[in-house]
Amino acid sequence: MGDNWTTHAKFFATKGWQVHAVDGRNHGRSPHHNVHDYDAMAADLEGYISEHNLENVVLLGHSMGGKTVMNFAVRKPQLVDAVIVVDIAPKFYPVHHEAYISAMKRVDFTAAKSRRDIEAVLSQTLTSPGIIQFFMKSLHWKTKEELAWRFNLDVLERELSNVGEA
Repeated sequence: MGDNWTTHAKFFATKGWQVHAVDGRNHGRSPHHNVHDYDAMAADLEGYISEHNLENVVLLGHSMGGKTVMNFAVRKPQLVDAVIVVDIAPKFYPVHHEAYISAMKRVDFTAAKSRRDIEAVLSQTLTSPGIIQFFMKSLHWKTKEELAWRFNLDVLERELSNVGEA
């Protein structure tokens, strides 16, 4: 289940909706892939809907997820009852996440023994406490002794230009 929309998902569930909160590829708990573009993410969404036999689907997507659900709705309108898009439009956006990826890649997980150590590294280049905390939520214990990002940073960095596409 995607973490960033948990509060909203719980609210919709209390209203009787069946909620599936899904992280996009290379994010959160979703699988890592070598391709990161909207066609692939729309195909992932189609696979998820098919695998779970979902009908009367209302898709909510934020930012990159918003572009994903728009792409999917245009390709497979028969599978979608409605689309809710948050904080993004169907247009090109200049790439602007390089500093975030660079800051996360600066973390040496063999040296960082705690979340506090990682937060200190991020704070050297990122000035927004909210952004830092957002990224901190994407840490997990890879082993009993080593933290890691849930993001597939190498692929996200390489494929970053695809995220700005319309």
